[in-house]
Amino acid sequence: NDIVFVDRSLNAEDGDVVVASLLDGFAIKRYFARDGGCILQSADPRIKPISSQSEDFEDTWGVVTHVIHTTRKTVCPR
Repeated sequence: NDIVFVDRSLNAEDGDVVVASLLDGFAIKRYFARDGGCILQSADPRIKPISSQSEDFEDTWGVVTHVIHTTRKTVCPR
């Protein structure tokens, strides 16, 4: 599990990682400004991008500023 720090006071800029509010919940995506809107791109290339024109998109909720990523697997006690 990762821990992300999100700054809701920042406006998303091209290339930022953002938390996006979608109809079915929240998602962390890479933000790319396009033609007065945006494209939200997943890190997984198998997942298609989401356009700000899509019915699924509600808002850019905040900008991810830091991530704490666990590198060690949890060891079960013996």
